[in-house]
Amino acid sequence: MQFTVRAPATSANLGPGFDCLGIAWNLYGRFVFHTREEADDVRALARYRHMAEVSRPADRNNMVLQAYWAYAEALNIALPDVGVFIDSDIPSTRGLGSSAACIVAGCTAARHLARMIDGGKSKGRLTDASVLRVATAVEGHPDNVAPALYGGLQLSQLEKGRVNAVPLHVAESLRFFVMIPDVVMSTKSSRGVLKDTVQRGDAVHNLSALGFLLEGLRTGKQRLIRLGLSDRLHEPQRRPLIPDIHRIEALVETSGATGMVLSGSGSTLLVFSHQQQDAEVERILSSGLPDKWQLKRVMPDFSGAMVMVGEGRQADLR
Repeated sequence: MQFTVRAPATSANLGPGFDCLGIAWNLYGRFVFHTREEADDVRALARYRHMAEVSRPADRNNMVLQAYWAYAEALNIALPDVGVFIDSDIPSTRGLGSSAACIVAGCTAARHLARMIDGGKSKGRLTDASVLRVATAVEGHPDNVAPALYGGLQLSQLEKGRVNAVPLHVAESLRFFVMIPDVVMSTKSSRGVLKDTVQRGDAVHNLSALGFLLEGLRTGKQRLIRLGLSDRLHEPQRRPLIPDIHRIEALVETSGATGMVLSGSGSTLLVFSHQQQDAEVERILSSGLPDKWQLKRVMPDFSGAMVMVGEGRQADLR
């Protein structure tokens, strides 16, 4: 048995939406799952040998397979050993949700196989909500997991072990770019610079900024988005960790872009723009970025995690 799970890259936080807001992009990780029997058939899997990482069925240390077995354990399901080939457009440890994509892929694969094994009898409990719950438990927070699973812009909450997520609208007139440096930044290390407490004024500021940002994303109004991209909870501590940050901030302002935030905890930077300034923003950013920085135009992905079987056919996930 062999099938593919595709999961999108994500940007979390988006400025003031610390640990609760995230959006999926059209950069993808592709995870080809196979059973033990297929692992012994070299010819059947030869076409996947070019992929970046191979995990055999006996190897459960891979993050994808950790999530796979976490889902099986959480729902008390007997699943077969699987291996996975991985081919990903998502840079690792750059703030673009590479870990969340792996975790969502593993849980989604487990749910897919569980449905196949029981012939759909347990479909009522093998839901998206079960994938979200287990993936969040593995990841630690849902801000990247929710958009990786559902796609689009997601507002999420972890409250007393319960995970809630709701999709939000993104105006079609908006444009986005990510600027990716050759600098890794783990979430764990970037959390180490954050304060344990925040001032009341900073908390109020972020609450209002989040409201402006969500309305700006809904309507496409640049003035609202600019007001909404101001954060006081995490970006002031994390920005100094990113090389050339002041030079890049000046470049973004010169380009006429709406604004810039960290993608997740960094080191990738996310630029907001509008269709009217789109070409000029791209021209200035691409010509002015420092060496070893990469500019990519991204678009929101609204499909989320998908299971592909046979010749690219999407399986019935939901």
